[in-house]
Amino acid sequence: MHLPTRLPRRKQIAVFVVMPILLLAGMVFSLAGCQLTAQGTDQLPQLLIVLEDPAAWAWPEAIVVHPDGLAYIALDTGELVVLDGPTYVATIQRPDLPPKPGRINSHLAVHPQTELLYWADHTGYVHVISGTKIITSIVGVEHLPNAITIHPETGLVYVANAKRRGWPENQTLPSNVTVISGTHIITDLIVGYVPSEIAVNPVDKRIYVAQNTGWSYRGQEVVGMLGIIDDLNVITNTSFNIGEETDLIGDIAVNPQNGDMYLEWRGKILYWDRKHQPIEISIKYGNGWTRDIKVNPRNGLVYASHIGTDHTGVGIIRGSEVVTNITIPGEPREIAVDEKHDYVYVANYKRGELTVIRDTTVITTLSTGGWGSWALAVDEERGYIYVSNADSHSIAVFGFEEADKPTFRQRYFPFIQR
Repeated sequence: MHLPTRLPRRKQIAVFVVMPILLLAGMVFSLAGCQLTAQGTDQLPQLLIVLEDPAAWAWPEAIVVHPDGLAYIALDTGELVVLDGPTYVATIQRPDLPPKPGRINSHLAVHPQTELLYWADHTGYVHVISGTKIITSIVGVEHLPNAITIHPETGLVYVANAKRRGWPENQTLPSNVTVISGTHIITDLIVGYVPSEIAVNPVDKRIYVAQNTGWSYRGQEVVGMLGIIDDLNVITNTSFNIGEETDLIGDIAVNPQNGDMYLEWRGKILYWDRKHQPIEISIKYGNGWTRDIKVNPRNGLVYASHIGTDHTGVGIIRGSEVVTNITIPGEPREIAVDEKHDYVYVANYKRGELTVIRDTTVITTLSTGGWGSWALAVDEERGYIYVSNADSHSIAVFGFEEADKPTFRQRYFPFIQR
């Protein structure tokens, strides 16, 4: 059969007309894909499931997402619930160790190198977990581990705790930061009276310890409001020469781009560049309290939830200046940043809601299916958001239905690179 060597003229014209249009469309979709990547996604999370405690009395508080995708939620009953998105995986029971606790406050951190989970409970133990099994319980952290962090390079685990002491000794001695290597305590560092929060600054690699008070109890010397640790050495305890002896720092947030720090101080916020005296940031909310502070590395904005007599919501800060103050009625508490989807989430305790913010704008408000929305954690890679409904004894899981589906460009123009 004889095949024509060239197309008829009418078909040639059609090809010459259609091909440029297709190429132009490919470029448009490619650019759209780039724009979408730069700005996040316009998809909104949806409530997938609300998992309730059958006993209806556990209070879910701390949440952490493991690199393998599992989420661990600590209950005040001494249990860890393990979820894989909306799917229940297991419940890890606290070992039967003395003393018998009534209610357990917990703090969680994942080791960046070994990927072991460290679970500090306030009875004085740090449990080390692999998968869904406790491989050991470290004894000797003593009383009330208030916070835990892990150095990303040395792998040392730092646990801030208030040592258990009898009267009147407990009124005269400062408290400790216990340092753990692997599964063994290697030292205790005296840092402050009641350490309340602890964080690693990724720029200067130092550990910063917020103290609940610098007040001199019964003749005790003032030990300062912020302790600074370099590896295994306490560099200083500083009060910045501001305020009174009873001043306290309750929260720490660090900008990972430049190391600038934001400290919750007497319900207000201090900006500290680690070179000069801290600057008080003027967020006008009257008499009240800052609940949480988070930095969005994507745009450098700082989000601070607060409740006050004049304003309740989230203050948005850049550097030491207030950009705007978003009103969120109720009681906004914990904040979580989702860089992949370019959202900031705020749990609303009194309303049982999740507020979704992009940059300085509230995008939407979603019901969490319960009350007492408290702790938050985000699995950015798989598009899950975990929220504890403390008063409803439940856990809400949100997700993006099409988070992993290919875009139009990826489907039909895979040869066009971004």
